[in-house]
Amino acid sequence: MIFLLIFILLALFLANLWANKWDFFAPPCMVSAVYLACVVLSLYNYRIWELNTLSYKTVLLVSFGVLVFSAVGVLLEKMLAKKHSEEIVLERDLQEPDSSKSPIQIHQAVFWCAVAFQLLTVFLCVFYILRFGRESGVTGWSNILHEFRFREFEGTAKLPEYVDQMNKLVTVFGYVYLYVFVHNLVAGCKRGWRLWILLLPVCLHLVRSFAVGNRYNMLAAVAGAVYLAYILYETRHRWEKRLKIRHIALLGVGVVAVLAIFVMLKSAVGRTDSISPVYYIVMYASGWVKALDMYLCGMTEVVDIGVFGQETFSGLNIFLANRGWMPMYSIDLEFCFVGENNVGNVYGALRRYTQDFGPVVAMLFMGGVSAFFSGLYALFKHDRRLDKEMALILFSYMVNAMFILPMDDKFYTIFVTPGFVIYLVLFYVAYRVIIVRPERKGRFFGVQIFKNN
Repeated sequence: MIFLLIFILLALFLANLWANKWDFFAPPCMVSAVYLACVVLSLYNYRIWELNTLSYKTVLLVSFGVLVFSAVGVLLEKMLAKKHSEEIVLERDLQEPDSSKSPIQIHQAVFWCAVAFQLLTVFLCVFYILRFGRESGVTGWSNILHEFRFREFEGTAKLPEYVDQMNKLVTVFGYVYLYVFVHNLVAGCKRGWRLWILLLPVCLHLVRSFAVGNRYNMLAAVAGAVYLAYILYETRHRWEKRLKIRHIALLGVGVVAVLAIFVMLKSAVGRTDSISPVYYIVMYASGWVKALDMYLCGMTEVVDIGVFGQETFSGLNIFLANRGWMPMYSIDLEFCFVGENNVGNVYGALRRYTQDFGPVVAMLFMGGVSAFFSGLYALFKHDRRLDKEMALILFSYMVNAMFILPMDDKFYTIFVTPGFVIYLVLFYVAYRVIIVRPERKGRFFGVQIFKNN
């Protein structure tokens, strides 16, 4: 059955490439490619995970999930392409300067204030985690961070609330300056220290993530940077360029390099297991294939506490539970083992949707994710008059949820929460304060904050 699944996913990937005119980065192409790569990678553990027993239920659920995502994405692409091709572009729109070709200026004082704020936040995170280690009698950074993360999942330890809020702003600074860096790189700025220093807030965002035991933000930042570079490059060339085979090969090499760094950072972020690096990568990327199959075949013990959207809307539910408006529960899923081999507790987004709402409604949730990412991508591609900057920054922050769909859901668990509203406000304020455009009047809420260099 697993080879049938690979064949179906390959067919969907090729069909998506054809339907999207060989645009590899179109969301339907990318999602089908990631699903295909994950399933192929799982063959490394074909014997020890007993993938020869893969159920037809898994094949059907995954195939229809990718099919629905693809169909919604292709339909939106065709609709928006037709809509904007039929619109009459006014003469004044043609005369407006193309901001994609002009470098972004930044206010130097704002930049260094952001860096100082990030450094302070990193210091506070390390300080409170080390203090937790002293109070708990744990020594060694890896052991301290491992214990802190374990207690954090239990709800018996956490960083102070004000540090959590500071962490949000650190993330926002990282992504806004990532956009400025990629934009200026694509716009052809000289590659001196004035360009590369823009990566300092991005690096500090990642250092803060590592300090609290989070490596996923590194993968998210890389995904955001790649999409920013591609969309800005294509916008600059009116979407008439296409990736060549060597570009895709280089992208593949880059993915391998990022995964290698991901594994090497394991002990630095409190992971103390002795799993081999190759098995670890395969388990992280492809364990969901076997875990989802075991779930669908009733081989896992699912704890259902009767909360609406227990797994799909866990972020929203925990927000409500922290305020006493509903019962608190663990958001971690059950671990799976095949014999003595750990498969992990990652089941994919489809497991969450299916557990809460059934397989039919699960397809609607997949369609919802596709509508969001495919719709935004199509607007970037076809609406030449759209002010893309703010939308692109948000897209770069959120696009990791599309990549991670085979492994887990980050769209409904993270972005459909009141906490994300705070991020939206912070992103807008940071965008208005940080990015300097000559065409702006230089005022924000009536205060002069910009100066053109």
